[in-house]
Amino acid sequence: MLGVWWLASATIFASAGTVPSPGAVISGMLDDGWALYGPNVAITAETALQGFLWGTIFAVLTALIVTIIPALETLATSVSVISYCTPLLALGPLILVVFGGSTPSVFLAAISVYFTTMISSLNGLKSADPQSLELVSVYGGGRFAQLCRIRLVSSLPHLFAAMKIAAPAAVLGAILGEYLGGVDIGIGVSLTAAQSSFEIARAWGMAVAAGLLAGLGYALFAALQKLVLRYLFADGKATVSTSSPTNTSHRRPALTFLTQIFAAAAIVVVAWIGFLSLFPQVSGRVGRNPSDVAHYLSDSSARSVVMANLRVTALDSVIGFTAGMVAALLVACAFIVLPALRGTIMPVATLLRAIPLVALAPLIVLVFGRGVTTVAVLGGMVVFFPALVIIATGLAAAPRSALDVAFAYGAGRWTQLRMVSLPSAVPSVLVAARMSVPAALVGALIAEWLGTGEGLGSSMIKAIPAFDYDQLWASISAIIGVSVLAYGLVGTIEHAVARRMAG
Repeated sequence: MLGVWWLASATIFASAGTVPSPGAVISGMLDDGWALYGPNVAITAETALQGFLWGTIFAVLTALIVTIIPALETLATSVSVISYCTPLLALGPLILVVFGGSTPSVFLAAISVYFTTMISSLNGLKSADPQSLELVSVYGGGRFAQLCRIRLVSSLPHLFAAMKIAAPAAVLGAILGEYLGGVDIGIGVSLTAAQSSFEIARAWGMAVAAGLLAGLGYALFAALQKLVLRYLFADGKATVSTSSPTNTSHRRPALTFLTQIFAAAAIVVVAWIGFLSLFPQVSGRVGRNPSDVAHYLSDSSARSVVMANLRVTALDSVIGFTAGMVAALLVACAFIVLPALRGTIMPVATLLRAIPLVALAPLIVLVFGRGVTTVAVLGGMVVFFPALVIIATGLAAAPRSALDVAFAYGAGRWTQLRMVSLPSAVPSVLVAARMSVPAALVGALIAEWLGTGEGLGSSMIKAIPAFDYDQLWASISAIIGVSVLAYGLVGTIEHAVARRMAG
């Protein structure tokens, strides 16, 4: 990684001066010393930890409740998707008006953690071995007994995978909250100040500090995962079902899909109206209720603008989703064939996950321009890390007995991957795809805001200084609607594939 960095700074970016050499960054960090980095890193770490704890607690509690009361799954997943896909940067002024201080940073860190942790925890709880669950049921145990005796233990690999994703996400959320303002110290504040004063080496130093902080969180949970699983299981792996965890109801996929859409729409409207009622200070010039948005979209010219931008964003989302998922699948497979790559690639992926794209976007645009390639890179970066962790966890959880049989017949790592690991990881790939749909939309918004200047991502950011809050809220509504629609559609496909595999 350092070699690539040094080579890029000495060749591609030598004239631009936007990428200092590793030596220059390290020298600058040593010159600034603990007096600069200590307080800023400590504040961001504290904020990220608070957001991580709140987001994780609510996510795990939600997953536990849904496991005991499956009828709530549609409601819970809809809320999770909505919380994840709401463009929080576009709502920055509103968040500051309501909360102020460091609360937005904690809030964004918690929101960044909640979605992936809730979905991963729920999938882990639902992936318990059916025979073990049946045994508990035969002895008179109900859903709560199954949860305590079987599901909690079998969900640990999924939960630890979620924690490894959540740690860098919490750091990123805290930094984005600092970008919004309201605080005068933190990595985000120092990074913004360094960029504004063209102190390039210091800006990169802060980005490195953010990456190291995120990497520390990832490493802690990776080590804890190995320790706990080795203590609980002889081979370090929990016994899980090989079928994709899906809705346990017997409704047809199409009916489940429609139910989720209507439930999500109802949740959005109720939460929207309730929020404006609880915080009247955001009403008036900034806030818009559903009837205001409906009235705005009733105008054909306004509607055509929003729909045109939505089509661009939808296409950008598909590009980012494809790029991120393909890259994650290939890299996860490479970990199985060449295990040494994990120690090289995961630190880089963790670092890139923690560095705000606000800091990386100018470099990416400089290298790739403002076209489709930039959309693929920026959108793919948002999708890549969570998908990689989930898919890699699924591949690593391949049944040891099946791998031993393949090895006994002379199969090498590639054959074991193709014949055993990949088929057993299909549920994890489907889960990664479902979770990556909202991430792809978020990535598209970021790419449009920081790169292409087109689509809803760009129009929402432009609407804020222009005080065009009608268009802003209409665009946010469109994003949430498409997010829930796409998530439900992919979930329906996942359900159909799981039924086919089980049959």
